Amino acid sequence: MRNFIASVLIAVALIALQIAIYTLFLKQPTSTWGATASEVAAPMAGDGMSAEFQSTRAITINAPLGETWIWLNQLAPRGRSLCFALIRCRFIA
Repeated sequence: MRNFIASVLIAVALIALQIAIYTLFLKQPTSTWGATASEVAAPMAGDGMSAEFQSTRAITINAPLGETWIWLNQLAPRGRSLCFALIRCRFIA
């Protein structure tokens, strides 16, 4: 029984350590990955939906706007916007 209790306490301590490391060192860099300071500070669609979680990630695509837009449209099924497709797949279907 002592071994079981010790194992549970070790597991709880390791989980608490992982949460502390994520909160102190990893949360901010991973929630703003690739975004500039001005992009993070700018108001974005959906900012008011959750006070607990806010994330702004960005990438740079070295291609003309026309080619990029065509590629993004191919990601969304049946001509719907990419945002709606992700919401539908995650919450509706």
